[in-house]
Amino acid sequence: MQWRILVADDSQDVSTVVDAVLRRDGRFEIYHARNGEEALALARSYLPHIIILDIMMPRVHGLKVCKTLKSEADTSSIRIIMLSALGREYTKREAVQNGADAFVTKPFSPRDLVNSIEIVLRGEAPPQATPQPQRGNVFMFNRGDEVRILAGPGEAELVAIVKTRIPPEQVGDADWGYRVALETGGEAFVRWDQVIPARSLDRAV
Repeated sequence: MQWRILVADDSQDVSTVVDAVLRRDGRFEIYHARNGEEALALARSYLPHIIILDIMMPRVHGLKVCKTLKSEADTSSIRIIMLSALGREYTKREAVQNGADAFVTKPFSPRDLVNSIEIVLRGEAPPQATPQPQRGNVFMFNRGDEVRILAGPGEAELVAIVKTRIPPEQVGDADWGYRVALETGGEAFVRWDQVIPARSLDRAV
């Protein structure tokens, strides 16, 4: 069984480099988040063993993501490696104060990153099976985002593109959701608890 790692960085270049490093190692199942809001949602749903988290993240700042996850019972044991070009000592102290387990400064060498991963995993129990996404978890999507429409717990049925978000105040708290364009053609309304990020599992090593 592989270790689950969530790479949360809005830079495609950095994500590509981290992917290459982890793929060469061969022990990791990789998820990706492109902003702080998505990082929080995926961390709560899939409970990765490690998060490689950029500090300067859109929507929710990386330090706030770290502090939030460390304060919640279900995610407090996730090991968080802060990855940032902000290598000043006070920035590192802030990362530690907000719960980070390690700090790697950009630009980084593959050895630096792998060594940090080894350090935070030392003494950890072997990984268990990948958890299924929690039915009812709230993911926030925007126009143009690619999503999967679930047929059942953890079962992907259709791929779609978000056209608009229909807020709770328009249709009631239980039934708010998204109008999407289906990959198979046409449009549909789907509830908030029936969609997950399209790339949440298919980026695995």
